Amino acid sequence: MKYNVTIEKEVEDRDTWSCLSGAFEGGSGYWARSSVTNHAGCARINHGDPLIKEENARRLVEHKNSHHQETNFLPYGKKCEEDFDWLRENKRYIYHHQIPFLGGEITIYDLESREWSEEKDDWIYAEVLGVVNQQTIESGLQTMSESYQRHFEDFVSESGDAITSDVMLQCITMGKVVFG
Repeated sequence: MKYNVTIEKEVEDRDTWSCLSGAFEGGSGYWARSSVTNHAGCARINHGDPLIKEENARRLVEHKNSHHQETNFLPYGKKCEEDFDWLRENKRYIYHHQIPFLGGEITIYDLESREWSEEKDDWIYAEVLGVVNQQTIESGLQTMSESYQRHFEDFVSESGDAITSDVMLQCITMGKVVFG
């Protein structure tokens, strides 16, 4: 006899973004190209920007005081550029793959649909495979948890790799694994 069991799991934006970073930074490079199609009013900022430096300096002092230790580094997740609440409040992003977590959208294209544009002097991608936004992230995580349990377990246990990231992006973008 078999039993069907549904388990609810709360998943944090930062954890999902961290996993998706692996897809955007190479795990899905064999099939996907992306473009930000809705910035949600956010402007790009770089690590050296005074706003980032000032906020991280403030956070470092707060961290030192609250932990009574001498350190020159903020732990993972404590820097303002990794804090989605701070990014939303300041209408900023560092990495384009943060945009969906800030209310925007990224369009994913099929790599093999590329055509050279003389006018743009660049590749253009003709076939849209899907989008990454807050709604598709939620439905993609649901699909991943139901249909690709091994990869979902790797994700939630923080033992995932490039394959985990790739499966997540495919579930978010297309609702199933198509490539790989």
